[in-house]
Amino acid sequence: MKLRFAQNLKTLRTEKGMTQDMLAENLGVSAQSVSRWETGVTYPDIELLPIIASLFGVSVDTLLDSDEAARKHRAWEVINDHDRFESKEERNKALLRVYRENRDDLLIKQWCFQFLAELENPPEIITEAKRIGYEMLGDPALPREESRGVTNHMATIVSDEELPDFIEKYTTDDTRSFALAMRYRAREDIEKANHYVQLNNFEHLRKTFERGFYKYNTVKAENNYSWSISDVEGTYVASERALNAIAALSGVCDPKHPVSGDGMVDIFLHWRRNWGVRYAVALAAKGEKEKMYTVLEDVIDLSKKIWAMPEGETVENRGGLFDCINAYLEPERGHDPDSKFHKRNALGLYDGDDELTVVFSVQPFISIDRYTEFDPYRNEERFKKIYADALELNIDTLGMRDN
Repeated sequence: MKLRFAQNLKTLRTEKGMTQDMLAENLGVSAQSVSRWETGVTYPDIELLPIIASLFGVSVDTLLDSDEAARKHRAWEVINDHDRFESKEERNKALLRVYRENRDDLLIKQWCFQFLAELENPPEIITEAKRIGYEMLGDPALPREESRGVTNHMATIVSDEELPDFIEKYTTDDTRSFALAMRYRAREDIEKANHYVQLNNFEHLRKTFERGFYKYNTVKAENNYSWSISDVEGTYVASERALNAIAALSGVCDPKHPVSGDGMVDIFLHWRRNWGVRYAVALAAKGEKEKMYTVLEDVIDLSKKIWAMPEGETVENRGGLFDCINAYLEPERGHDPDSKFHKRNALGLYDGDDELTVVFSVQPFISIDRYTEFDPYRNEERFKKIYADALELNIDTLGMRDN
């Protein structure tokens, strides 16, 4: 409104042949004040508005560009009462008119797009909706959350031919699954929609577990080879809660297997190994030796089973929450020709041959730098056996240093 007033004031003044000094003198203010009004820096006192309007022979509404206010009011009437139209055709025409009249208003544009992007609309309206959608996605002023909403609606209306490029360009690992779920739900392909809903939920769970893991991943570096966790109690509680949550998700919980649940490899293997190692370090720091050994041995056993699984082996999916996901192991070689596994631990979406899949690139065990928490146990036979098994797996020895 301030910018509209500034533009109107300057136009009215110049049309009347007045300088800023002349207008200032008429109003009893400084020329600097008038200059600041016309550049939108400041706004005149409200008492001055009727005087300014009278001076130029216009109404206060015109001075303030009440036409814009009326236009936006009409726009919101159409948007809010979009279901009052006798036909979709009439409604769509009204929405397109509102969009064209308010292209500078991002919120109005979003609402118009949302209704125009309904899949049952005729092709010419869908084409218009896509044009508006691409226009908004290319607007840097579009906030991130609103951008996701536009992306989800666009995913429902782009053609099958357009879909791969659209997904590649406008979605991320965080948003891809939900956008595709929206697409297939709109097309009433419930089976595919459920696949992508579960993938979306699984991805959010993964991020939740990883955020918690890295929150307690802070260590105190003593030297290049000796590290120590900085929050023993926090790490202990977080690790125990994480493993309990995984047990609830998978439906398996055996005290003899506090990490794997029952000694088997399943879709939660990443989280089990990460939190299992962190739990063992905390237990070592607290002096809970027996429990520490049970956890380490379960992690080693799980790692051996992962290493023994051939490439492409299906991973067991337990608990029923992700029964639409087909998961399998895909170990990759690293840059070092002598390395058995790629250095990254990736979790992503694979959609090949119409099979919706989560792909794990895994190491048999997570590499962790050496922790001093294990020092009191290094000469014990049980610990030496774990150490030897870790070396056999070609890993970074569970954070266990040679004496």
